[in-house]
Amino acid sequence: METSSKDRLRQMAGVLLIISAITHTLQVFVYGGVSGNVAAALYGVMYLVLGASVIKYPERNLLLLMCIIIPGIGGTGGVIRFLFMHTHEANYFIVLHVIIDMVVVPTCVYLYKDRDASQPNSMKVEEELVATVQ
Repeated sequence: METSSKDRLRQMAGVLLIISAITHTLQVFVYGGVSGNVAAALYGVMYLVLGASVIKYPERNLLLLMCIIIPGIGGTGGVIRFLFMHTHEANYFIVLHVIIDMVVVPTCVYLYKDRDASQPNSMKVEEELVATVQ
């Protein structure tokens, strides 16, 4: 069975999230267990769950939405953390994480928006359902 470009994009986003999860955890061992690194490692656990889930359950569009929101928040937090909260030793894992988030978020936005475009009758069905209930 041939894999479509949308499937490959979804898999790429999932793999990048898994890589980010691993490096989020690694920074605890490289830079120490300070509170920022421990919090980042815990955030990495969410990335691992999201990455594996978006690959395993391609039909679940809520996962795409979560892959927009959580890495969007993480990327924003990473930029703030890198610019304003790092110590004398810069944590370059943060740069990698932000770059990954800058790829994952737009990819998932595209996939999520494309999902809406591929289902043009979904609004009509929802409107009919609401009219029936009323």
